[in-house]
Amino acid sequence: MPKIVKSFKSVSGSVVNPQGFRSSRPARAKLANIPTKEDSTVIEVLFPFGPQNVDHATLEGVTASISRPGRKPLLVHENEQLRTVSFDAVLADKASGGTRPITDIIDNLETLAATSLPCSFIYGLTSLSYNVVITRLNINVSYRNGAGEPLRAEASIQLTETPVFNQDVLELKAVVKTVPAATQTYSKGGGDVTGGGNTQDDEEGAVADSQLPTRPVFTASERAYEEQRKRNYAAAQSADRKYFQQAASKQATFFY
Repeated sequence: MPKIVKSFKSVSGSVVNPQGFRSSRPARAKLANIPTKEDSTVIEVLFPFGPQNVDHATLEGVTASISRPGRKPLLVHENEQLRTVSFDAVLADKASGGTRPITDIIDNLETLAATSLPCSFIYGLTSLSYNVVITRLNINVSYRNGAGEPLRAEASIQLTETPVFNQDVLELKAVVKTVPAATQTYSKGGGDVTGGGNTQDDEEGAVADSQLPTRPVFTASERAYEEQRKRNYAAAQSADRKYFQQAASKQATFFY
């Protein structure tokens, strides 16, 4: 939830009576990105006319229901949700009485939303205790000057909590593993690269040695076992064919 800000100075730098923030027209609301070591640029958006209503949502945790036979299910806490803050605000230049264009304010809002920069949100004397990003931004321009520049607009904004991570832990360097080169390799069509390839190898070309699997090396006993297994399989197939041929012949003779 929001926390109390210790400073009671207004945006212009003058001291403001704290009771002024509790009126129907708050004296200050500000959304600004958080500068980093790489980029110290600060984009700041002021809301001098509100917002009056701020909606805090998704404050509850995520629970899972575990069923039990013959009993009521159990609720187990899984994790917390990202909190959201939604509000509607009027965009206009307060110092000029709404006569100065607000193109810069709209551009800053669009930049914060498009880049998803972590921001801090201050409303009156309170500030959110967590960083946020703009996850929804709708702008409706209601007044323009003769040149077509926007003078007044209504913005609908949703801010979503963004956790703070340690980038040094997240951005780990890739682990590189060197694979030894294969000595005996297959070609793309099944023949050996060094020779004995088929016609498909000649047409498609040989594949680089580093991209081909290593050919397994068999002992003499393993090769003999593999050849015997192939002969037994061929003999079994031949016996099956003879059996079905004899059965088909008997059936044809019976019907004849």
